[in-house]
Order: sequence, then C-alpha cells, then structure tokens
Amino acid sequence: EVHCWGSNVAVGLFGAIDRRGAFGRVPYLDAAGGFTSVTELTAGAHHVCALVNGGQVICWGSDDNGRADGRTDGGSSSFCSPGTTTGQNRCTPLTDESDVLISDAEQIDAGHQVSCAVRTSGEVFCWGRNTNRALGLTSSTSTIARRTIPDITNAEQVVCGESFVCVLRDDCSVACWGDNSRQQISNSVETSETVPTTISGLESIIAI
Repeated sequence: EVHCWGSNVAVGLFGAIDRRGAFGRVPYLDAAGGFTSVTELTAGAHHVCALVNGGQVICWGSDDNGRADGRTDGGSSSFCSPGTTTGQNRCTPLTDESDVLISDAEQIDAGHQVSCAVRTSGEVFCWGRNTNRALGLTSSTSTIARRTIPDITNAEQVVCGESFVCVLRDDCSVACWGDNSRQQISNSVETSETVPTTISGLESIIAI
C-alpha cells in the first residue's frame, strides 16, 4: 500500500475531490487496479509517480501541462491519467512516444512540470511540458510531449528540477539540460540547453 499526506490542492492525490489537507491510502495502487508491487515513489509539484510491477510507471494528481502522462488531453483536476475522468480511481501505465507500454523503467523522478525515467537500456524517457527546454526540444516552451532524450544511452540515475533535468552516467559523469538562467548547467552562459551538457569539474560521482 501507498499512503500520502499533505495538501490535496491538485485534486486526486488522495482519491477525493476535497482540496483540504489529507492523510490516507492512495486508492489507485492495489491488485484490483492491476498493480501488485510498488518499488519507488516520487512527488512533483502537483503530481506523484510510482514505479510498479517491475518496470511500469503510473502517475496521478494534476495532469495540467502533461505532468502525469505527457499528453495534451489532460486537465488540472485529473485523478489519474491517461484515460480516466474525475471520480475514477484506476490508472493506466505510461506509454512512450509510439504508444508502446513502458515496462522496463528502473528509476523515476518527478519535477515541477517534467518527469523522467531511466530505462534498462540506459536511455532516459521524459514527459511533461518543455518549459525552458526541459524536454530538450527546440520548439515552443509550451510544448507538451513524451520523448526519449537523444544522446543518452548509459544513464544510471535521473533527477528533475523545476525546469531542468540531470543524469548520472555509468562513467560517473553528470549531464544536464533545460533551464540555465541561474547557471544550473553551465557557468559560461545563462541560456537554456536543449542537449545533454556534461558538467565540467564533476568526476567520480556516485549519486546526484
């Protein structure tokens, strides 16, 4: 079982419409919904994601800006996405950009408007909004999408900030992309990076 507590402002974090603070079991995660094991949880701004069933990913809470599934059909009051409506409490596992079920995720992390997963291949799959190029897209920062981040095939860990993402590679180096307005990625320029940029000076890193 998974229990959560805090504000229910996103509606659906606790399986109830009431926006007041709450503490309780999350109703989406049980055998009746097809989920028999939860091995990792991560909380974003107004959504929560879980690694379940040995490699699938489900998210619930607000789907505003594609937080829960990287699709444009979500709403700010979704209980569980995709494919459900307010009041329902069953989740559909995340699919990739080709609508193929993701069943090989090893680690996940949720940020403000973007979330990511490391897959067994070492690739990094992200979903949400491209704010400050957090999805690595050169298109509009309002773009909502699901995509595999290019040029990463040896990721060990991914972490999501407010509008930037970093990965730890298997060679103990760190690469980041997205918002660089406060030099989160590089101390040379304060512009967003659309490609994974290796952070200079970081060597032999074991966790980020």
